[in-house]
Amino acid sequence: IEELPFKRPNTYFVRGTPLHEESLNRANIERAHVALILTPNTDERAADALTVSTVSLIESLNPTIRVIAECGSIKHLTLFSPFKCTAAIPTNNIAAKVLAQEICDQGIAPAVSELLTGAEGSEFYSEPIELNGISFNELRGLLVELKAQAILVGIIRENQHRINPPLDLQIRQTDRLIIITENRSDWKRIHAQLLDTWRAT
Repeated sequence: IEELPFKRPNTYFVRGTPLHEESLNRANIERAHVALILTPNTDERAADALTVSTVSLIESLNPTIRVIAECGSIKHLTLFSPFKCTAAIPTNNIAAKVLAQEICDQGIAPAVSELLTGAEGSEFYSEPIELNGISFNELRGLLVELKAQAILVGIIRENQHRINPPLDLQIRQTDRLIIITENRSDWKRIHAQLLDTWRAT
């Protein structure tokens, strides 16, 4: 595109190619915290190769940046393995999986849509936790005790997610919790209540 079709505060448009260092420098890539790379509208194999090349160039210019990349095919996920890329997401395969599962499990598709679109209802969030030495089951029990409107789904540890982990898994302060709740701001209040309750025991 030649220019953004909308205007928003603190939103800037840089026209160029992601494989040119000059274009990335104009986008201030060296000071960026996160880069989101979308799959170009080309042949699937060529598109994923282009995305991987872009990841490589961005990480070479900013080794501390968090990179999230769209992957056209789940078969190409291994191409991202040599890089620190936080997440390579095979969007087409995820969509196909949700459609297929709706056939067997009625209601799954709209439920997933609610959790991912953010239009209304609850959403997935990953949030830090300041508790240490508490098990996954104990933490889940505390949420129930506090009547918190939050569902504990899993954790992220060292960039690896663990969904529905063993109940005796010990939570670390470096973990991030995967939760379902209506608003991110709700978790800040719930987290404060968790700390107070746990320290009082």
